[in-house]
Amino acid sequence: MQIKDLSINDFKSLIQDTVKETIEQTLIEYLDDPDFDLNLKQEVKKRLIKSQENTEKGEKGIPLTEVIKQLNNLK
Repeated sequence: MQIKDLSINDFKSLIQDTVKETIEQTLIEYLDDPDFDLNLKQEVKKRLIKSQENTEKGEKGIPLTEVIKQLNNLK
């Protein structure tokens, strides 16, 4: 069956079911987060906020390829 063959009520029901499933899945993922109750150190919070501010200003961070190179050099 295609969407065009659905009645308005069937289509609404399909949307409601989809939204409900999406919300349930999101809640499950959120509540299953093992780090949910953990607190970030103040230093980490500051670094994350600074990084977000820099990104909003259009500044770019270290390219992923460079990060990979640096991590490989640590081995």
